[in-house]
Amino acid sequence: MPHVTKSNGGIMPVAAARSQTAATLLSGPASGVIGAGGGSVAWVDDVGLPKVGPQSTGAEPGPACYGRGGKDATLTDAFVVSGFLDPERFLGGRMRLDRSLAEAAIARFAGRLAMTPDEAAESIVRVAVSNMYAEFTKILSRAAVDPRDFALVAFGGAGPVVGALVAREVGISAVFVPRSPGTLCALGALSADIVNDAVRTVHTRVESALLEAAALRRQYDALRAELGEWLERFGDGAGAAAFRHAADMRYVGQSYEIDVPVELDWLAPGGGAVLLAAFHRAHERAFGHADREAPAEVVNLRVQLRA
Repeated sequence: MPHVTKSNGGIMPVAAARSQTAATLLSGPASGVIGAGGGSVAWVDDVGLPKVGPQSTGAEPGPACYGRGGKDATLTDAFVVSGFLDPERFLGGRMRLDRSLAEAAIARFAGRLAMTPDEAAESIVRVAVSNMYAEFTKILSRAAVDPRDFALVAFGGAGPVVGALVAREVGISAVFVPRSPGTLCALGALSADIVNDAVRTVHTRVESALLEAAALRRQYDALRAELGEWLERFGDGAGAAAFRHAADMRYVGQSYEIDVPVELDWLAPGGGAVLLAAFHRAHERAFGHADREAPAEVVNLRVQLRA
């Protein structure tokens, strides 16, 4: 199943990391997920239009061409019928796909659309690519970036099959295919740093004098201690821990916050001016403007552990 993430130097901005309904923070950092994988089922909606996903056959029984009892037409079956996949060389020849079963499943689907099997297989691929294109364009539009400045990394079981098709639709000229695309996620999980975030809501108005400096520092100390205990329990074999301190800040009256990196030595009497200056700079980078005369506040304190 495709996942869409815009890299931002390792730090995902708050605007990209949340879903917001009625000014309520619903989720933390997440990738955009498109319901169209190799096992995604092709179906026809009430008005007679072809759809792909989010229903999936999964690995068991899998696509019809696996020969494990699957009957529904899937994206993988469409790849076989359209010639994107060679049934004799799937998984380096270690697994054979049954083209006749794929053709039978696609033919049943085609009958509901008054299409030939070849036309139906092509429509399945086109719909799946269109789903991915729609998600890409939403993310690129929100981030106000030019797709020509990016490369597409095609991984996962079916990613390299559709990588060039999606890149062409989006306007990306470079596609990177890892050596072992099907196991890239597992490799990443094994080699990635251990990361955990701790958050505490404080709702504190920030003034230049920063009279709350000692209280804020105690909150950060408590968050680091919480993460340290977590690492002792679950971080067996982890390397040395590093902590990143940040604050979710906003102008008073705003319904959204932005992530502002914080240095602990700012949390001293009179340190509010430095914290406010950092917030104004972050707001200007994110939105193109800042109001240095408007009051600001800290909504949440955040500490990220990386080991």
